[in-house]
Amino acid sequence: MKFNPGNFYFGVVDFFSIMLPGGLLAFSLYGSYGDKLFGQILPEIPKISDSIMWVVFLFAAYLFGHIVFLIGSYLDYTYDIIRPCVWSKKKDHAYKQTGKLKKQFLGEEKIATMNNFQWAKAVLKLHHPEGMVEVARLEADSKFFRSLFVVVSFLFVAGFLGDHNRLILFLMAIVIIVSYCRYAELRHKSTEQAYRHLIVIHSHGKLERVVPRCNDTPTHAGGIVYRHVNDKVEYLLVSARNQPELWVLPKGHIEPGEDIEHAALREVFEETGVTAKIVAKIPRPIRFECKGEQVHAVFYLMEYLNEKQAMENRQSAWVSLEEALQRIPFKDTVKILQEADKMRRG
Repeated sequence: MKFNPGNFYFGVVDFFSIMLPGGLLAFSLYGSYGDKLFGQILPEIPKISDSIMWVVFLFAAYLFGHIVFLIGSYLDYTYDIIRPCVWSKKKDHAYKQTGKLKKQFLGEEKIATMNNFQWAKAVLKLHHPEGMVEVARLEADSKFFRSLFVVVSFLFVAGFLGDHNRLILFLMAIVIIVSYCRYAELRHKSTEQAYRHLIVIHSHGKLERVVPRCNDTPTHAGGIVYRHVNDKVEYLLVSARNQPELWVLPKGHIEPGEDIEHAALREVFEETGVTAKIVAKIPRPIRFECKGEQVHAVFYLMEYLNEKQAMENRQSAWVSLEEALQRIPFKDTVKILQEADKMRRG
């Protein structure tokens, strides 16, 4: 059998975040309330068999550990509240970029099915297992301190009601505060590490494989339109229909029975009011999923002829190649624009 360090590590995680806190709670409950809860049953068990006592203890530790883990999971909601207060928005660039990528690849309808951290971990499991183990290590440490916070809080309340030593209660209060602070710190580190790994994966062009590929029949057509202004070349961009803050290349659906070239010219005119002529077809198509629909977009390099009022209420802009590459947020679109510029210069 091949040794998998990831699986071994997750077993250690279960031990430290479930069994240890559960064992601590079971031991404390038995020591303080064992006689009251179980009478003469538990004291007689060691006389019968030491192994039975261990079975009972391990069972109680496992059961209490899962209860503690479940209660501790609600602390994640408090973390979501304090995160913007403790870690300023200026340090949230990785979180925001991950949100944009999730929206790009999942679409508006699916982004609510999971948060940014869950999506980042799912991608890491597919493309970067080593990075996922690193993230899981930080997440597991945070879960341990989360469970420790719950256990010590329970013991603190029980000790306070039972009038225990004040020094012990004071030390418990310190452990409670330190446990929560350490939990929040480690959770923040785990999420940030996941976001950074995801951004690096996307920068190397590997994230596109997360999106299912569609068939070879084009569903959309568009144009990369250029014009010459004072010996400079400008390219035509248009604001996205559903996200006006994003800039994209003009494109749209190919109507049933419509010629692909005609669809590309029509979409450019309807979205921007620009009339152009086709110079060449871009060999590289763009494939992605949007709102559950498989999109296979074909683009043509086009030369500007004239311009009228656009049929759609969308903003358009003529910009240099450098500015266009900065404005467009999608890696595939950036690549196809660079390829079109090489074809134009050739």
